[in-house]
Amino acid sequence: VVRSNHSKPTDTFYYAGPVTVDDGVLSPGMLEEVISGSRNGGRAYLASSCTEEEYDPSTYAALNLLDKTFTYTTDLSNADCGCNGAMYLVSMAQNTDESECGDFYCDANSVCGVRCSEIDIQEGNKYSWHSTLHVAADGDGAGGGYGGGGEGWNGPRDFSGSAYGPGGS
Repeated sequence: VVRSNHSKPTDTFYYAGPVTVDDGVLSPGMLEEVISGSRNGGRAYLASSCTEEEYDPSTYAALNLLDKTFTYTTDLSNADCGCNGAMYLVSMAQNTDESECGDFYCDANSVCGVRCSEIDIQEGNKYSWHSTLHVAADGDGAGGGYGGGGEGWNGPRDFSGSAYGPGGS
């Protein structure tokens, strides 16, 4: 697991804290603030190897999920409003553009200056959940979910509060 340099040089730098694996359970550490002033948080990437603060796209995991099942368990019970617990797939192993974040990160919204296709498996907290498919130049994507986005947001809300969230079925 490689901890990311999530921020652009002009932003506050946050790194994912120490990531541990215990009995097959991956636990990301708390965010570690290096310089104050940004809303960005830390990320961690799956890779075959890592060297502190050196990023090489050839080491990032490229999962072949064709004809396979991907399962995971997550606990969002302590993730309140404003927190986005996310699990997504992007093609960093195929990306040769270093990106403004310096770690070859890419996504459909060009967060670090490089676009690539993206599958948002999970973006959520205990009050909201969204899953979205994006092609490289499609920041909005096609998705479904419940909650999130604020008052003026008109994206998909396919679940109800009775189906998702505290007390939901």
